[in-house]
Amino acid sequence: MYNKELKQTQISKTAIFTTGSMRASKILPSFILVLTIFFSDYFFNFGKDIRIFFLKTSQPVTEIPIALGNVFDRLVFFFSSQNQLFIEINNLNKEIEKLNIEIIKMKGIENENIELSELMNLSKREQFSFSMLGEIKSKSFFPNESLNVTTDIKKINNDMVVLNRNGMIGQIDQVLPNSVKVLPIYKKDNIVPAYFPRLGLNIILKGTGKDKLFSIENLSSGVNLKIGDEIFSSGLGGKFPKGYLIGKVKRISNDPNLKFQTVEVQSIAVFDNGSKVLFISP
Repeated sequence: MYNKELKQTQISKTAIFTTGSMRASKILPSFILVLTIFFSDYFFNFGKDIRIFFLKTSQPVTEIPIALGNVFDRLVFFFSSQNQLFIEINNLNKEIEKLNIEIIKMKGIENENIELSELMNLSKREQFSFSMLGEIKSKSFFPNESLNVTTDIKKINNDMVVLNRNGMIGQIDQVLPNSVKVLPIYKKDNIVPAYFPRLGLNIILKGTGKDKLFSIENLSSGVNLKIGDEIFSSGLGGKFPKGYLIGKVKRISNDPNLKFQTVEVQSIAVFDNGSKVLFISP
């Protein structure tokens, strides 16, 4: 009995010693580590460095809202600048369009002045018995070509011929209350006395009313014409002024079995050109 109690007492002492040793073995390293950290921080100020490190590493995260705000401000500035730039470019384009319109107007005025000067010089040079300037109000094109011209109608009559800066272009068809209707010189069945300088031959041109063409009436098959021969107004009859280029030979149809040859002459008249005309009596 006594031996059993003695053994239990020894076992209890051994257990207490072992448990205490185990606790001491666990606590002691932790205690040493704490002391090491404490004295290291005291002597070397590691805590401050650690705090600075964490502040630096966490700084980008804390500045994200600020960065986003800056990006947003830049985007707003960019798009507002682009919009302002677009508005300025649009305004500049409008100004350029206005300037182009003004330039076109100025060129038109310049051309009109040149045209007017040429017609006035023509009137002085040719010494027509009568001449009167007119301004084209409206134009009608093929197949019913005509010009509506404003002028002093009190001095105009139906026998007058119409010139522009390029030459003889037509005749008065009708005197209206405030203007004059002009038809092209190559109008259908219009007769123009003409002259072949190369052959010294007087001929009659007859307007066909299409493709700005004349035909030559009653031209003998023996007459040696060539494509491109120039034909001028002869002035015979006193209706048309003499010496104006009317056209050039375009096509010749010569049948040996026929007495007359068929000839087409291309008019050189630029009927709808310019804005001014000159009414004349030779």
